[in-house]
Amino acid sequence: MNQLTKSQIIQIEAAIGRCKKEIAEISGKDVDITYYIKADKLQEVSPDEIVDIVCEHLAINVEDIYKKTRKRDISYARHLCVTLCLEYCKLSLGQLGRYFGGRDHSTMIHSRDSFYDMVSIYEDNRRDYEIVKSRINSRLIAQEI
Repeated sequence: MNQLTKSQIIQIEAAIGRCKKEIAEISGKDVDITYYIKADKLQEVSPDEIVDIVCEHLAINVEDIYKKTRKRDISYARHLCVTLCLEYCKLSLGQLGRYFGGRDHSTMIHSRDSFYDMVSIYEDNRRDYEIVKSRINSRLIAQEI
């Protein structure tokens, strides 16, 4: 089996992006392709890596993510981290809650739902989400090559 070149991977990602956009326009709903990624590939990104990528993108201190603070920028970053961890990591809600500072599983559900609400309303939040997801996907692709 031949290995894909980096330019071929970029072309495939662009085609997927165009398909997602067309499906979203037709159906009125966003398409999340992480559902279609093999489960064994999802385990390759750790919660630590996701937190690092999010904090780097949003210019937040990693330590702040685990604090109980309700500051808007910190809680937004935490919501983004929780959502991405639920998409890319094989952790239960309870495990994820413990990872994020001893929070309850229902807090993780609320965090994800709140973030999806923000993404559906605000373009900046949707852009952050897509940028961080593309960085995570790039890391996954780099691990395969």
